[in-house]
Amino acid sequence: MNLYACSYDHEDWICYVFAETRGKAKHLFNKFCGGDSDVFVDVRSNFIGKSNIVEIPTVVDCESHKDYPAVLALGGGYESEVG
Repeated sequence: MNLYACSYDHEDWICYVFAETRGKAKHLFNKFCGGDSDVFVDVRSNFIGKSNIVEIPTVVDCESHKDYPAVLALGGGYESEVG
């Protein structure tokens, strides 16, 4: 399964998505965020890497997600908020 970092083009936060293709990652991200078909075109996705561990498409929305270790193994990871 491929890992993508997804975001809306007008936002500065990202969410990691495991999916077979870039288009499926964008769809899962948009669905997860509650976006409709009008904002789908605003979703940006960047390929991070390929994992043999994760087999089911999923949105990894936080560090406590069961697939977060696979995100870290591929060089991704959420930055801690300072404040």
